[in-house]
Amino acid sequence: MAIQDNSSTDLDPRAVRSYNTLVATMLEVLDRGDDPAAASITEIVKAAGVSRPTFYQHFIDVPDLVRAATLHRLSAIFERIPAEGLGGTWEEFAQAKLRILLGALQQDAQSYLSVLRGPAAVQVTAGVIDFLADQLLNHSPIGTVIGDGLAAGEARSRAEFLGAGATWRVVRWLATDFTGDNELDAMVARLAANILAAAGPGDRDFTAAAP
Repeated sequence: MAIQDNSSTDLDPRAVRSYNTLVATMLEVLDRGDDPAAASITEIVKAAGVSRPTFYQHFIDVPDLVRAATLHRLSAIFERIPAEGLGGTWEEFAQAKLRILLGALQQDAQSYLSVLRGPAAVQVTAGVIDFLADQLLNHSPIGTVIGDGLAAGEARSRAEFLGAGATWRVVRWLATDFTGDNELDAMVARLAANILAAAGPGDRDFTAAAP
């Protein structure tokens, strides 16, 4: 099973180190533009300097490692997005966050597409949807609207629905030439409108709903 929180003091430092090394090795594969599906476990553990049993302590297979590496990179992008000061309305807030996120994805579009169209697509897509659902529900002022009046499970399902729709729209956009209706600003405006319409915050000031 993959380690979920490498910052935990309860984890064996050696396990944390080997996990991080394996993720870093896969990130190097993606950065080179190599097909991650072509990488074997034997090649990965050799490059990472760990044993095959160590690999299986953390990951089920190569697609599972690709999922972890992709989510690591996505998490790093979100960490660059400030939580406050992005605009006074829900729409301004959403567009400001999406402009940073989509801009980063656009710069490395082919790498993300190779992952999302390869053997790891199911694992990666499911992981991205879960990640986005958590971001929307627990790390965004929009989360207060998504969960308004709903039980925790229902709120999570609604956030997953939004995350799945956003993921599908972004994957299709990454395959375009980014011109005309597919320019960054046009996509940001369109996706923000879609998310906000489904979440239901309307035109309220986002600071009023901030956690």
